[in-house]
Amino acid sequence: MAAPGAPFWSASRIFILCIHFFGGVICLELSDFLKKYHLPLNEQQRQAVARTTGQTLLLAVPGSGKTTVSISRLGYLIFGCGVAPSSVLTVSYNVSAVNDLKARFAAVFGPQDGREQPEFRTIHGFCAKVLEMYSRMTGRPLFRLMDEEGESAALVRDVFCRLVGFSPDASKLSEILTQLSILRNLDPEDGEFPPELTMGTDIRLLHRACQAEKARRRVMDYDDQLFFAYRALQTHPRLRAYFQQKYPHIQVDEAQDVSHLQHCILRLLAENAQSLLLVGDEDQSIYAFRAAHPQALFEFRSIYPDGAVLTISQNYRSTGAIIQGALRLIRHNRDRYDKQMFSTHPHGDRIRQIRLSTRRAQYPWLLREAAAAEMQTAILFRNNDTALPLMDLLTKAGVPFFCRARDDTYLAHPNVVALCDGLRLAHSPHDTDLLVRLLKRMDIAVSDVAMQHVLRLHRPDGPTPLELLIRAEAGSPHTLPKMIKFQRALNRAARMNTRNALHRLRMDTALGLNVHRMDLQATRFDTLMLLAEMYPVPDDFFRALERLRQTAADGSGTPDARIVLSTIHSAKGLEFDHVILADLLDDILPTRPKAFLYSQEEKKRLLEEERRLCYVGVTRARKRLTVLTYRGLRSRFVREIKGWR
Repeated sequence: MAAPGAPFWSASRIFILCIHFFGGVICLELSDFLKKYHLPLNEQQRQAVARTTGQTLLLAVPGSGKTTVSISRLGYLIFGCGVAPSSVLTVSYNVSAVNDLKARFAAVFGPQDGREQPEFRTIHGFCAKVLEMYSRMTGRPLFRLMDEEGESAALVRDVFCRLVGFSPDASKLSEILTQLSILRNLDPEDGEFPPELTMGTDIRLLHRACQAEKARRRVMDYDDQLFFAYRALQTHPRLRAYFQQKYPHIQVDEAQDVSHLQHCILRLLAENAQSLLLVGDEDQSIYAFRAAHPQALFEFRSIYPDGAVLTISQNYRSTGAIIQGALRLIRHNRDRYDKQMFSTHPHGDRIRQIRLSTRRAQYPWLLREAAAAEMQTAILFRNNDTALPLMDLLTKAGVPFFCRARDDTYLAHPNVVALCDGLRLAHSPHDTDLLVRLLKRMDIAVSDVAMQHVLRLHRPDGPTPLELLIRAEAGSPHTLPKMIKFQRALNRAARMNTRNALHRLRMDTALGLNVHRMDLQATRFDTLMLLAEMYPVPDDFFRALERLRQTAADGSGTPDARIVLSTIHSAKGLEFDHVILADLLDDILPTRPKAFLYSQEEKKRLLEEERRLCYVGVTRARKRLTVLTYRGLRSRFVREIKGWR
């Protein structure tokens, strides 16, 4: 930078301007630009901002200011190098992230009212533009885009029912929609579908049937929108050239979360780009269930042999102790870049390990910790259901909290609903609607004629409908013993407290199994048992479940509450003074895949994804990190964080 009072046309300025002039762009000196907009970047960040030509992969460790770098580089292109704002396309993974980038840009460079705007879009938003232009160029009408949550799910459910013969429950339908989305987001030129994702469903047959039905209705979903845009760009050179000329500069945020298909779209767009910036961190890739393709970051050098791989390593968020624990953890992964990370803060408090006697003991401990908290504290879980008992305790104790995820999928899980309905029937044995539903659930066939006969005989003060069915021998020789066993289980459950009754129903009936005979995961069944222990009287238990359902539907508290409950997935991109990681034990975090479904290589890959999830949880903490362990329960990740062998 020129000394104060030096003439504007100094030798260094003329040298820089000449270089950029002959390269087609005239740039101001970076130091002056940063000073003008009050952007105090470190040396690694400055190098990334200065890369205004060519292809760049920027590996950004947690808390390193990657958004600041992206915004600064965008501003430097526009206000430092004279690039037209509309010729820079910045892509991020969802609407919230796009709006955040817009707000950050406006905060640094001022509102762009009345001036040409830089483009911030989701990849789906960009693909919508591609298809609109394709339609104008070819004169072909577009298929109508369906609402992802409603119409698309209904279409898949209808096709599944037509193929298989029964309608999937909400949990199964969600699983199917996820599988189909992953299939659509694979390499469009390959599309090999890993067998572990099929989960017993012929997903390819279902996919072909769904595509045929969508074509018949002339509709598409959001994944189709991506695929059709890719094919349009690939097969229509004039369309591809239009967008390549329109966006000679491309920036991609959170590149590790982009799917394979989305990377293929971006590569077509960037074939002749003056600059491409991919910002990401493979260590923070935790969305495999959304088809994230972090492998693209490792393919960068082969696709762009003249490109540069840069790293920003300075973490401005966490203390040295937290960073050292995070590094000890993530270095157990083999599929990663060997990056450094260092803190700008002192070493800070040591990572605190709390060893509790049981998983159940974590809830009263967490309640006491929450009530005494003097700083913003996030309690992070692997699964939403683990937070339910704590939500109930906090509510009863009057401790304000904010629950980030509004998710009642656990309480709506078919196995959970069936077991709770079984407990209800044990205490309301004359409820015929409940009985019919549960018999169907357990695949106990009773003819309509037999059921109508029983309903005519039934009296509220007489034998129960199930007893009448047994006396009438309404079932077949195969189903009658099942009904007798079910009746005995109900009689025993009616005399037990809530926890013992649910346990007995799970052991003695098929209520804990779904239509594919798959049991509710044992560690997740524990959540229901923990709630049952808190409410030994069934009526109190059912009232608690209803309160929790309402809380999940409505949300709880306000975002500025001192106590935050969240899954690690929902906390990504956020930071908190104090983070408490709960349920760090094998079978929960890391989740242990079923051995018969996966090869050794696949299990290693899944373990690395789980380790990345734990790493994201650890690196949300600013000042203090607490990990919970449980006596007698193995905790692989805690040992790695602490550096134990």
